[in-house]
Amino acid sequence: MSLFNFIKSRLFLIQIGLAFVAAIVLYIVFVYTLDFYTDHGEKVVVPDFTKLTIADATELANEAGLVLLVTDTTYGSEQERGLISTQTPDPKSEIKSGRTVYITINSLKAEMVSMPNFVGASLRQAQADAQIFGIKIGALTYVPDIAKNNVLKQKVAGKDILPGTKIAKGTLIDLTLGMGLSNEKVYVPLLLRHTLTQADSMLQEHYLNIGAKFYDETVLTRQDSSRALIYKQSPQPMSRNFSPGDFVDIWFTVDTSKILIRPEWHRTFSNDTNSTDLDDE
Repeated sequence: MSLFNFIKSRLFLIQIGLAFVAAIVLYIVFVYTLDFYTDHGEKVVVPDFTKLTIADATELANEAGLVLLVTDTTYGSEQERGLISTQTPDPKSEIKSGRTVYITINSLKAEMVSMPNFVGASLRQAQADAQIFGIKIGALTYVPDIAKNNVLKQKVAGKDILPGTKIAKGTLIDLTLGMGLSNEKVYVPLLLRHTLTQADSMLQEHYLNIGAKFYDETVLTRQDSSRALIYKQSPQPMSRNFSPGDFVDIWFTVDTSKILIRPEWHRTFSNDTNSTDLDDE
């Protein structure tokens, strides 16, 4: 039988039909099996595991049909220790049952570092080194000394600390610095509309300290306090009128309508942008 006649034959058509039916059956089996193994269409809402212990979070994950996997352990001094700090996917996300949620735990114990030697360095150098070591510059105290704006002493909780001493990351290091032999004054910067972290950095740049902190009725949670802005400060912003190491009290709010900046403050600082405060020698 020739090829042309075979293609026209009933046997060939039957074989083509059987092959087509077999392909459809295989496709249906494949899709069904894939759905079975991937739980197609069965989604769950991811619970909020943050601020939970690993035991409580595991129990909650089991109830939701999810798996927890710890990917990292960090230390945050502003977070409660031993609790979950972050998670991926985010809370309230929809994912398939049986999937993994990756979590980070805030360590029970802070990471330790060796205390560097700031003595003899400038304040700016000490600030840069502090960032490298994961520690923080705390209160600044100025005393008459020819080594203007250089570190004379380094302390933790009021006691001198030697270089090489093991301390926890995030520890506040108080510094005693020279103010030169003159009575040079410094600026009180305009802190309004800034966060606590920003204000701390700005005051250190002007060789001043944060004094008392006050929060109004709009600041209810720790998250509120971290995003709250300064709406009042004492002393008020002005030109060179205060000594290095003086304190500035600040008030915080979440209500930005309370933040009013006087036009003369803008003029004062715009006219004095070329001036410097206690420049390192």
